[in-house]
Amino acid sequence: MIRSQKFLTAGVVFGLTWLAGCSSAPKTKPEISRLLGKRVALVEVQGEDTARRSVEVALVNQLSRDGSFILVSKQDWDAAKRSADTAAADWKSWAEAAKADWGLEVRVHEFRAEETEGYDREEVTDSQLAEERGDSGKDSRLVKVKSLNAQVDLEFIFTEVKTGEVRTARIQESRAHRQEASKTAIRMPPRLRVLEELTQKAVTEFFEKYR
Repeated sequence: MIRSQKFLTAGVVFGLTWLAGCSSAPKTKPEISRLLGKRVALVEVQGEDTARRSVEVALVNQLSRDGSFILVSKQDWDAAKRSADTAAADWKSWAEAAKADWGLEVRVHEFRAEETEGYDREEVTDSQLAEERGDSGKDSRLVKVKSLNAQVDLEFIFTEVKTGEVRTARIQESRAHRQEASKTAIRMPPRLRVLEELTQKAVTEFFEKYR
C-alpha cells in the first residue's frame, strides 16, 4: 500500500505557523486568472516524500504547459530562507525576500493505492454441454480477479503575501482497475505510476476548474 501521512518532523511546527497566520483570514475559491504573471512561492507540500515529489513534479509540468503564474524556484526560495535578514523569520518574510506575491501550500489528504484479490462468478455458455443436456448450455464458474483502487486528494491553499487573503480549493481523483485471470496472468499497472498520473490529473483539473 502507498498512502500519505503527516510530517512528524519540524515541518509540522512550520505548518502550524502557516495555519496560525492564515486561519483568521476569510477564505474564498482561487482564481488562477488573478495570478497571471505573479510570483508564487511553494511554501510547503504536506505529505510523505513520494506524495510530495509527485505534487511538485505535477505543478512544474502544469505550469510549463499553462504558464499561469511564475513558481519561485527552489534555489531562490532556499536562498531567501538562508538570508541573514530572514534567518529567524516566518514564511511571509521569506516570501518577501524571494519577491513572491503569493504563497502556496498543498496538503495531501490522500495518496493511496491498494490491491485486492478475490473470486467472482462468471456465466459461460458451453455448446457441448447444451447438446448433452438439451438446454441453453449456460453454466457458471469461479474466476480469480484482482483489483487496484487508487485515490488522490489534494487541497490547494493560496495566501497573498501583502494582504493575507486566503483562497483554497480541494480536488479529488480516483481510479479503479479490475482484471480477471483467464489464459494469461493478471498484470496490474504499477501503483506508483497510477498515483503519479492521478496527481497530475488533480493538478490539471484544479487549474481548469478555477481558471
